[in-house]
Amino acid sequence: MEKSKDQAEKLIPEEDSIFKPLDDMEIPDPSSSFRDTFTHNLNHLMENDPKRRHLYVYLAAAMIATLLIIYTLVPSESRSDSIYNQYYKTVDLISPVNDEYRSINLEFINAIESYNDRDYRASSTKFLNLSKDKPRWVSPRFYAGISEMELENYPLAIEHLSWVVEQNRGFKREAQWYLGLAYLKTEEISKATSCFEELSRSDGIYQNSAREILNQIK
Repeated sequence: MEKSKDQAEKLIPEEDSIFKPLDDMEIPDPSSSFRDTFTHNLNHLMENDPKRRHLYVYLAAAMIATLLIIYTLVPSESRSDSIYNQYYKTVDLISPVNDEYRSINLEFINAIESYNDRDYRASSTKFLNLSKDKPRWVSPRFYAGISEMELENYPLAIEHLSWVVEQNRGFKREAQWYLGLAYLKTEEISKATSCFEELSRSDGIYQNSAREILNQIK
């Protein structure tokens, strides 16, 4: 019985022996990549502690699997998203305070107030209704497109903003700018490029920014 106990104790490594391979590890060059550092340390452990080599292999496999899962589950920001986030700015709308203007365009004022309250779904609906009543007005359709962008409904935003650009009247440059950004979100890079190329050739507040974007997407 005593002999069996001694044999069992020999199978259990001393506490210090478990960590000895770690104490003897060399610190790699700080300029080494994560892969080089990991490989270096794993090889060191396996060479200095061959009895637990299989354990280190399992640990390495588990770490690699964990990193792959994290890489898969955490979406990386695409170049288009990065450009969009850099240049997209929420449009500020100011409600007219003139009483005469308010009485004539009460629906328009209500739509702007919904937009300023960040109720973009309501503002989009109100702007579209106003656009149907006054089909030659381009501003309600433009603001409807901007509301849809705030809702991240980019295909519908593209539909409204494209219409404004096609009218070739007021809000064309503004619509073209936001249309280009919307195309970036839908990964329609060639269409976005066309928008920004035209803006880069036109004088205005969007010219320099359009050129900067073109340098990044070409």
